[in-house]
Amino acid sequence: MNEGFTCPISLTHSALLFWTVATPLAAAVVLMLGSLKGNAARLVSALGFTLPLLGALVLACNFGEAHRVAGYAFYCNAQLGLPAAGIALKLGLNGISLPLFVMAAIVAFAAGIYAIGGKQERQPLYLTLLLVMSGGLLGLFASIDLFFFYFFHELALIPTFIMMRRIQLTAWVASHAETPTAQAMGEAYVAGTVELARRFVAGNR
Repeated sequence: MNEGFTCPISLTHSALLFWTVATPLAAAVVLMLGSLKGNAARLVSALGFTLPLLGALVLACNFGEAHRVAGYAFYCNAQLGLPAAGIALKLGLNGISLPLFVMAAIVAFAAGIYAIGGKQERQPLYLTLLLVMSGGLLGLFASIDLFFFYFFHELALIPTFIMMRRIQLTAWVASHAETPTAQAMGEAYVAGTVELARRFVAGNR
């Protein structure tokens, strides 16, 4: 592999790294903009979770013989037209980030396939959030540039906060019990949250 190529055009393992990160994000965009539902949403989501896993496994198998650039295998430098700001999407994997990258792909695949077979009220939105989180985690572990390290970190956190909003609101109610809003919501909201958690643990979603 050559040091100076630019992703995502070249057909190399470095391009594979780029597309492994980009695929779940692209699938999330398709779900959002296409307003897909039912089997179409599940098919796009399945591809968004499966292809990154396959890409991560291929990269892991070729890691030992890969060319290194500054200690990183599969180095990818995607120029974004912001040279003055020193911002470029630089991706690569080393001995520390590779296991985390593969683990993120495996966990995302497992969570995604489980969610695809579930009965969530707004399943397309739920799958979109999981795909964004997956792409954020993969980008986080593969990012070399500090700007994109922070960008992917925040990108992975946003869906987490959205999906955990009920737990967060429950914590707010408990910590602000003296406020009129908390008193109005009070026990009914907390009881509803506990019941949802009980049903989820029991497998009755």
